[in-house]
Amino acid sequence: MNLFVSLSVFLAAVFSVSVSASEHPLVGSLSAQSQRDEGAISLTEALALALHTHPLIASREGDYQAAQGELKATRWARFPTFSVNAQTIANSAKQRSAAVSQPLWTGGRLSGQVDLATASRDMAQADIDDARQIVLTDTVNAFVDLERAERKAAIAAANVQEHQRLYDIIQRRVEASTSPDVDEMLALARLSYSKSQQLQFSNARGIALAQLEQLVGLPVPAIVPPQPLALRYETFAKLQLAVLAYSPQLKRLTSQQSGLDADLKVAKSALYPQVSLGYERRFGELLFAQEREQIYLAIDFQPGAGLSSRATISAAGARKRAAAHNLDATRRDLIRQVQTTWRERDLALLQVSPSERLVAATSEVVDSYLRQYRVGRKSWLDVLNAQREVVQAEYTLVEYQSLLLGASYRLAILAGDLPAEILVDPLG
Repeated sequence: MNLFVSLSVFLAAVFSVSVSASEHPLVGSLSAQSQRDEGAISLTEALALALHTHPLIASREGDYQAAQGELKATRWARFPTFSVNAQTIANSAKQRSAAVSQPLWTGGRLSGQVDLATASRDMAQADIDDARQIVLTDTVNAFVDLERAERKAAIAAANVQEHQRLYDIIQRRVEASTSPDVDEMLALARLSYSKSQQLQFSNARGIALAQLEQLVGLPVPAIVPPQPLALRYETFAKLQLAVLAYSPQLKRLTSQQSGLDADLKVAKSALYPQVSLGYERRFGELLFAQEREQIYLAIDFQPGAGLSSRATISAAGARKRAAAHNLDATRRDLIRQVQTTWRERDLALLQVSPSERLVAATSEVVDSYLRQYRVGRKSWLDVLNAQREVVQAEYTLVEYQSLLLGASYRLAILAGDLPAEILVDPLG
């Protein structure tokens, strides 16, 4: 019976036992205490650093301050407007005047402009939350990629050592003429391939480390192996409701719809006259029939050229309908994203424990096959294949543990339910 069939029989007998993934150490990782002693940072610390130092978030906060200022300026449009005028009139006479004008009715223009500025402010706030979500997600992905690459690199290093040991064994047997040359060639090929894998994972670690350092804005000497985040939502339905309620993208599009409503309101105001109450006082010489001061009621009606006002209203309505469709499309895409990540997490939860048992089952197979090879019951190819199965099982376990880790944090980010520690600035 070959190795695959043997493992299948073994796993079929033990898969009924439930083992929690969080109770087992991560394959290919150092202990958290030893990492902490090296000045390593945890995933929570990395998230806090990225959240408080990333320039994308600072840029969005600047946009919010600008939108807040524009809203204040727009609200002042409801107050009286003061103006001063100086001019030279007939016969070189000079005249100065001061006037104040108070809008009485604008057909919805002023209130529409305030609503539009309010919507812009709310969109800017949603953009801040969206930037935070992007930065946090990128940080989690980079941290998980780095942790996965480090663990695989450790496994690859151990695999190189084991293949070197096997190569030394078969080399001595070939020199003693107890094994054919082809076995030595096969062992050398497997050793070369294991070294190639080690280089690949080392390169992947360097890429992930560079990405993480750019996100947190500091050198990362080492990381603390994280654990999957426990979600406080018992069902997918509750999680989906939380994600939809928190989503910065949906909040932004909702605010955009409010802004388009206000834009439509401003466009319709052009169909109505603007009424204002004014007071003017003149200083200096007066012309014939001019009054020193006057109080007046002004009516200003500027519908625009031709039927341009109607066209503007039609365009605003079209933009509003397009925004409604965009909101619906974004909501569907967000639900799809949550469903995919939830299923990835479920898959990882189901596969971590079997993968752990597979690693345990294959850990002693190589030495057993090596003993059987020496008595002629197994071939050298069986021994090398056994070592490959061990490493592949460890790689698979790392993949599922990393998938569980990343999916649990991404779901928490989507729902806005991360640990409170990340809200504290680690740099003070």
